[in-house]
Amino acid sequence: MKPTKLAKTMSWFAVLLWMIVIFTFSAQNATDSSRLSQKTTKKVAELSIKEFKKLPKDSQFKIIDKLEVKTREFAHLLLYTVLGMLAMAALSGYKSKAGIFIAFAMCALYAATDEVHQIFVQERGAELSDFFIDSCGAVIGITFTLLLKRIIKFLMLKLQKIQFRNRPQIDPN
Repeated sequence: MKPTKLAKTMSWFAVLLWMIVIFTFSAQNATDSSRLSQKTTKKVAELSIKEFKKLPKDSQFKIIDKLEVKTREFAHLLLYTVLGMLAMAALSGYKSKAGIFIAFAMCALYAATDEVHQIFVQERGAELSDFFIDSCGAVIGITFTLLLKRIIKFLMLKLQKIQFRNRPQIDPN
């Protein structure tokens, strides 16, 4: 089933909107970015480490400090996983291999330009490791979307078979 013009437009709008979200995070200076990461890491620690709030403040800080890098890496991965999924949805009218290639190239190019952009942000810089994490996120998003499409296609075929089997039989008499 081919996507409608409205669906295509909305898909590309979602891609653009998500790129703006990524850009907004990247445009934060190092102090604001670090503050957000620490706040997020603290919330994750509170939810996942039993009695975290009862630990001494210096112990809490050490845990947050150790986990913050992983939180930032996961944020990169998650942001670009979503971008990969949205890109695949927007490119759903393309042949499978072409759509996959274009979606990945688009995400990787955006990740590269995002890192270059951070050179111009106060106290920030480009990190090759972030580019690789972003690209891996895009691959995860693209792969997840392809798997989801296959599952939906499989379920639709099953549903059609069930409906065909259960249709009323016409009595020849």
